[in-house]
Amino acid sequence: MAWYIYNGIGDPFIPSSYVKTTITPTCTNGCIICAIDLVDTTTVPTTAFNQNRIDYIANAYASSAEQPAGSTIFVKLRCT
Repeated sequence: MAWYIYNGIGDPFIPSSYVKTTITPTCTNGCIICAIDLVDTTTVPTTAFNQNRIDYIANAYASSAEQPAGSTIFVKLRCT
């Protein structure tokens, strides 16, 4: 697993809108996607998101909270 930071300009549902980071992001809740945790090793993910990741991103936007709630976090948010 690796954390990927959202670039803030692309579609958050498209893998090419993210870049791998070597640290765990400290963002937690907010109004935009901050980072997602993926099973990938490339600098920019090339594999399409599975349905769980798409659901987590959509739920994060709907709730302004990390997703999934109450377990291992795969999507983090921040305010601009």
